Amino acid sequence: MIRETKKDTELAECANRSRLFVGSSPGRVLPQVYEEEPTYWMRGNGIRLVDWSADSRYLLVELWRWQYYSDTIGTWILVYDREKELFLSPDLNDLFSRMRQRECWLNIKLLGFASDNRVASEAEDEMMLGSTCLEKKSRWLVEPMGGYLMPIPKDYKLSSYGKLEQSAHKK
Repeated sequence: MIRETKKDTELAECANRSRLFVGSSPGRVLPQVYEEEPTYWMRGNGIRLVDWSADSRYLLVELWRWQYYSDTIGTWILVYDREKELFLSPDLNDLFSRMRQRECWLNIKLLGFASDNRVASEAEDEMMLGSTCLEKKSRWLVEPMGGYLMPIPKDYKLSSYGKLEQSAHKK
């Protein structure tokens, strides 16, 4: 699996695209499974590989989008399903908004997978946008299909199931 972020000059001097390659055969060309293109409003983007699920079916990826020369950055959840070769993208802001019955804007950090393939995250209100959905920074489990949220108990231990290694990507 390889993540690649590359500067692009098609939209503007400061724009980039991020691509994700996933495969299981060492030494072979890995297929590209995802590409995030710059847009007019969000010219910057990046990805962080977070973890594999315990059964190695899902890959958790944190996607960032931003506008250069701005202090605004957004975080999105991407869960790649290796068996179905598709991405799930639960929207935590939407899930919290429905749960709290008001608009929520959160700072999100992905922590990994729980043993049952739910996504573990840390969330807090986005103060610059005036969000007041959470009283304090807290940890949550979200089902990847986006169906529900559950607070993570304080004594709950998360494990890391994947081993990420850097390697040179040959073009």
